[in-house]
Amino acid sequence: MLYLSLTNRHPSSSNLESGPTVIVLIVVLLISVLSVSCLSDIVLTEEPDLKDSGETSRSFSPTKVYISVTTAYISTKISNGGLTTSGSFIVKFYVSSDQTINDSDSYIGSKSMPGIVTGGIADCDWRGIFPSDISAGNYYVGWIIDADNEVEEFNESNNTAYISSEQITIKSSDVDPPSNPSVLINGGDSTTDSITATLSLSAEDNVGVTAYFASEDSSTPLSSDSGWKSVESSKDYSDDVIFELSTEEEEKTVYVWFKDLANNISHSSNDNITYYQPPGIPDCILDSSTDGILGNCKLL
Repeated sequence: MLYLSLTNRHPSSSNLESGPTVIVLIVVLLISVLSVSCLSDIVLTEEPDLKDSGETSRSFSPTKVYISVTTAYISTKISNGGLTTSGSFIVKFYVSSDQTINDSDSYIGSKSMPGIVTGGIADCDWRGIFPSDISAGNYYVGWIIDADNEVEEFNESNNTAYISSEQITIKSSDVDPPSNPSVLINGGDSTTDSITATLSLSAEDNVGVTAYFASEDSSTPLSSDSGWKSVESSKDYSDDVIFELSTEEEEKTVYVWFKDLANNISHSSNDNITYYQPPGIPDCILDSSTDGILGNCKLL
């Protein structure tokens, strides 16, 4: 900031020769501690100025996705630092091998945004499945605000942003089967007098468990077999389900497998329980010597 002061030591003199005239020039230089980006934050213009609200408002999950399988979530906030309300606009999301985000990067999706008032901030969230034309690898996640240039802005150079804290890992296909399969029959009981059993199941998958298969046969099922029971996809699946045991009185072993959306099948887990029929009332035996019925019985 520059201040200029002109001072006449003899203001009463109308003749410059009557006395020395001293011109004092005072220059005050204030060293700003504001960066250029900070200055842009406080400039008010007669046009909208859309931009990302900063690193702390940016996030994505999960950190590993499978092409055409995994549902991903990206979140940020967009502000309007101009003097007028913006019109509606499009935000396009990309993954990039470097930290420069532009429309030549791999496009993953878009979000339509309504206008934002002066000084306003709006949530911008995208949810979707990554398209199949993206190569496997590690990428930065970023976006372009007003990607179609629908809004005339004061500053058109601050419309890109990316998440610098970590990268997303993209895999071409899901080859990892569900892990940590577990089954427990009737809460761990060793015997039962009913063929209707409760199986407590659990398994994990990096994308999601989508089905289970329970059987007294130890042979691993095919993914296309009819015995699979579909469940709501979950990375940490657990549930209690009903299973009908075979009717022979003996120790039973129940085997369970889990699979995911890509039809990867886990190894089996099993548990044992002994089934017995409850004792009934014995059949009646006729005693010829007494012409009567022996014992506590029921008539046939």
